[in-house]
Amino acid sequence: MAEGQYIFLSQPHRDLVAAINRDGPIECHAALAIWLRSTPDLEGIERRFPLAISCEYDPANPPVPTGEIKHHLEVVAMALQLVRPVDEYSDYWLLFDSEARRIVLQSASLKLPENRSGPPLAYQQHHATRPEDVRRAMGLLPLLSRAMELHHGSWTHPCGSVHRALVFFCQGYSVGLEPLPQLCWAAGLDSLYASKINRRLQGGREISRRLQSIFDPDFEPYNAPTVRVPGNQVRPTRRLRDIGEHIFWLRNACIHGGPIPNAGWLSDAHAPSESGYAYQLMECSEILLRESLLRLLEDHALFETFIDANGLDAYF
Repeated sequence: MAEGQYIFLSQPHRDLVAAINRDGPIECHAALAIWLRSTPDLEGIERRFPLAISCEYDPANPPVPTGEIKHHLEVVAMALQLVRPVDEYSDYWLLFDSEARRIVLQSASLKLPENRSGPPLAYQQHHATRPEDVRRAMGLLPLLSRAMELHHGSWTHPCGSVHRALVFFCQGYSVGLEPLPQLCWAAGLDSLYASKINRRLQGGREISRRLQSIFDPDFEPYNAPTVRVPGNQVRPTRRLRDIGEHIFWLRNACIHGGPIPNAGWLSDAHAPSESGYAYQLMECSEILLRESLLRLLEDHALFETFIDANGLDAYF
């Protein structure tokens, strides 16, 4: 008897589908036999989702407890989302009994038509997972797996603030209604950059300063390597030195129940939502958090610095 668990890629680029059809599956995790592969025959689901992150195993002798396999698939999906964010990146999960040829369990979203409401963030409108995205994601998977290691509570996790920043990153995509995603992504930035031992080295001004130290005061989130604003959309130049504190002004207004810091931050009633400054701050919160996490997960020394409270303050 064999079982398989799958998370289906919602937006694979045609080049990635063609590469896997031509060259075969891509190994993601050797010890757990996790592969990115063409979706097998799964009661017609393969017609909706041509590619899947998969783990197929003998349920009598699984590589890890079967209840943990979904977590490991989700970590691979998270790696892909960090590199190239897309809509519904881990929503479609399935447990399949290969011997009985039947679906045992599935996420509720698999029973419904795909979400047609548009991407979580407007700048991601044309994003799709490409072969180069997969290569980069596999490179950061070892540290990401360590940061998301299961057998610790969030409050006592040895990767501390990096672990919680990753959780906030994912929660920003799952909470839905604005302004909650911005709150999550701003909280992730706070988790990463605020001092853990000195209250005077916390708050929007200090976090903005630290962000500028990691990137550059003139860093433009919309020109980050993982961002491609569609040609049918417009974004003004936004520099980190100008927007860093504003991210936390917006976050604080929401948390404390205050008014938005400036009424001019809202988009006009008949204008696209992404034309408003507050909306752009939400996008920039996600971009800055994601780009920060990518830097840490691709630089072992920087990762170790950020998970050490004293090392973090000394670095800045």
